[in-house]
Amino acid sequence: MAADACDINRANVVLNAITFKDMKNAVKNQANAVDF
Repeated sequence: MAADACDINRANVVLNAITFKDMKNAVKNQANAVDF
């Protein structure tokens, strides 16, 4: 099954959302580490 531009775009949006969530968690963890 060939992936068209729409599928690729959707995959990128999902990847970006996951990356952004991980980044937010990393920042939060960093802030927690500073507290201790």
